[in-house]
Amino acid sequence: MQLELLAIAEALFGPRDSSYQLYQPQFYENGPNVRFSLDRKGVWAELSYNGRFYWPTVLYELAHETVHLLNPGVLGTANNLEEGVAVAFSIYVQQAYGVEIQRPSIPSYVYALSLVEALPNNPLTSAGRIRRELGRFSNVSKDDLVNLFPELDVDVANHLTDRFKR
Repeated sequence: MQLELLAIAEALFGPRDSSYQLYQPQFYENGPNVRFSLDRKGVWAELSYNGRFYWPTVLYELAHETVHLLNPGVLGTANNLEEGVAVAFSIYVQQAYGVEIQRPSIPSYVYALSLVEALPNNPLTSAGRIRRELGRFSNVSKDDLVNLFPELDVDVANHLTDRFKR
């Protein structure tokens, strides 16, 4: 499933950073998140125990973490753009697979999604353009976004590039 979701994400957003070896997902008490191997050469998605017995939760969490696996970063370094794209992608995947749609209830994730939905055109198409032309989501600047999308509200661009605060 992870490889299938990764193929979908790469089709939408461009190839992942292949300098990291990708390991299979694991269920973990403090999931979901992305975890690095001790040598920092490997990475995997940690899923919550909530998904062990409920397939839609696995799909929801794994799709979200797949966006982070494109360019793995240290916990706490993602911006609102990256988190919002991860939420939008997880919703897209759930719809594509026809499962019960799960959405975030934590306000910071809802907010990040609303910012991504303010991107011009289709949010996932715009996110693909951002990543292909500007690189890693969390390295994009406000000026980068405004130059790429002149019609984008400057305040939205500014908030998209703020560090995500859970």
